[in-house]
Amino acid sequence: MKKKVLISVLSVLVVATLLVGATFAWFTDVEKTDAGFKAGVLNIELEGYEPLEFTNLRPLTLTQFDDELIDGYANRNTEGFDPIPLYFQPITIQNKGTLPARLQLTVREAEPNDQVKNMVDNGDGGIMWDNSMVDCENSLKPVLKIYVYELVGEEWVRIEGVNLNTASLEEGETDVFNPETTLAAKENVTYVIGGHLPESVGNVYQAEHFHSYLYVGAGQTDPDAEIGGPGEIVEPTPIEPTPTPAPYPVENVEIVVNFDDQSSEVDPDPTSIYVTFTDDVLDVVAGTDVTAPAGYFFSPAEQTEQSVYNIETGSASEVTFTVEKEAVPTPTPEPDGSEENPYHIYDEATLRAVENEMDAHYIVIDDFSLARGWNPLGLGDSADVAFTGSIDGQGHTISGLHSVLGDYSNVGLFAINNGTIKDLNLEINEIEGWSEVGAIAGTNDTNGVISNVRVTGKYVGALSDGSNGGFAGGIAGRNRGTIQYSSSRIGVGGYSGNAYGVVAYNYAGGIAGGNWGLIKESYATGGINSGYYSAINGGQLRTYYAGGLVGGNLGTIEDCYVNLEALVVGYQRVGGFVGWNGSSGMVKRCYVVHNDKAYGVTDASISIGLNVGSVSNSYAESTTSGTANGFTRITRANLTNGNTLSGFSTSVWSFASGRYPDLINNPR
Repeated sequence: MKKKVLISVLSVLVVATLLVGATFAWFTDVEKTDAGFKAGVLNIELEGYEPLEFTNLRPLTLTQFDDELIDGYANRNTEGFDPIPLYFQPITIQNKGTLPARLQLTVREAEPNDQVKNMVDNGDGGIMWDNSMVDCENSLKPVLKIYVYELVGEEWVRIEGVNLNTASLEEGETDVFNPETTLAAKENVTYVIGGHLPESVGNVYQAEHFHSYLYVGAGQTDPDAEIGGPGEIVEPTPIEPTPTPAPYPVENVEIVVNFDDQSSEVDPDPTSIYVTFTDDVLDVVAGTDVTAPAGYFFSPAEQTEQSVYNIETGSASEVTFTVEKEAVPTPTPEPDGSEENPYHIYDEATLRAVENEMDAHYIVIDDFSLARGWNPLGLGDSADVAFTGSIDGQGHTISGLHSVLGDYSNVGLFAINNGTIKDLNLEINEIEGWSEVGAIAGTNDTNGVISNVRVTGKYVGALSDGSNGGFAGGIAGRNRGTIQYSSSRIGVGGYSGNAYGVVAYNYAGGIAGGNWGLIKESYATGGINSGYYSAINGGQLRTYYAGGLVGGNLGTIEDCYVNLEALVVGYQRVGGFVGWNGSSGMVKRCYVVHNDKAYGVTDASISIGLNVGSVSNSYAESTTSGTANGFTRITRANLTNGNTLSGFSTSVWSFASGRYPDLINNPR
């Protein structure tokens, strides 16, 4: 039985500078083990080719692309191609040796430093080389398909499953072409290489380039021997698609390469080899670079991206590389209104859309302004709908709030809040209604939380004069829930001359008109009914329950202060801090600086106009000693000397010489 002969492999590099018809290489392979010897000579020549340079391709469907060659050139023979078909390069391989040869076609990307020339328009509809141009980045590489066509009868047929561009391989494709038949001695064969820009990529790649080398491998066998054996050209396994992100199970991976295990797959002649990563597996291949697997990087950094190990001297038979997993950012999903992925508010339209899902979660991602004539969210003709979701303002400002609805109750940014609104700045113009009027909400209901909001502006008014009407507040008209770490400044600053502040015939306060819930670590500095001082003083207008912080209190107020910049004015039950503190009302650890701006006719005080509830550890700035409806009178000097006030916690309050006490979690 004849012995199988070890194949000898030759790779022929096709570059732009080689001449058509050049002989690339040849060598002799000794054969036969019985009487006598027979020599076989491999002599491969290429002719009729152009360099593989792809540029200015037009996106086409695969059918359209095939038709460019199959239909347009069906009647041309392999010796013609005049002109050469658009997108296609013919190549003729001649076997001038004495034995049949097995062929293999592959394409490898030309690195920038290998691109000695670039193509430019020659002005006559063709192209020419320009040595002065910069290296190309091969930006067409990720999408370009490089197909092989062979002549079957009189028709050019594309080889199915072959795409010579490794970068754009898909499942079921291979990046090498191994013809099924050998090329007989003294014969030749022509193939056509086509560069296809798929229709799906659009026009963004139309002006991009891809420069590459065509490799023709030729293997020579004994004509009497079976095809196969340890030296045959091995067809690689098609690349499987890699999941995204790659499912690497550990953060750090050590990959060991044993050269002995891989030696049968490489040419034994070189004295050194390279190692290359393919996904999470290391392969040993002659003449290739070391690159980290997808999703990993070399660690430590001094491990080079190309490592060469000498086989001949035996300096390295096994090498370990360590790679670390890269941080892969998690793609941000589309907002769905959940707590983890809230809807975005960035203009009036997206704020208005809150009304469509009043139980969803939202974040404000930009400052914006509102047009005049705002209709409160949730306001209904017969019944109002409460907001039960959450809004995180993230420190942004909504400005220009203007809503004048004299016949409605629950007027504000929201009609009723029973959810959470936090970290928001609100600049108002005018807000007016019949009753329950506040900048953030007409009513902050039992489960409502308003936290870390800042309200500034000109005017908030509830103009009902009935005994149960009114209730105007800088933040909420009625508060049954929680208001914390918040502040209001209404009717001061740039509004002098028209500084009406918070206005109501009944129950007006800087934070809330009436409080049944909890107000803590908050402050107010604006005016109450301040524009009506003359009318009230002259007996022309009677207003009741006016306070710098709250008009009427039946809930709890703790760790709050008022420092008046404008008048607090009312006819009856008027206080610099609270107008009326009812039997269930509690005030703890608070202070008021009235600045001689609190005025009332009956039941009026610098602190609480009428107090029948509980007051503890609270202070009112005064020039005299004693108490004022439960508040201890204290001089300005003693209030600003930096000493801790009795009953106050230094975890809530800060004290500094020359300054009034300030709230740590809500500094002014």
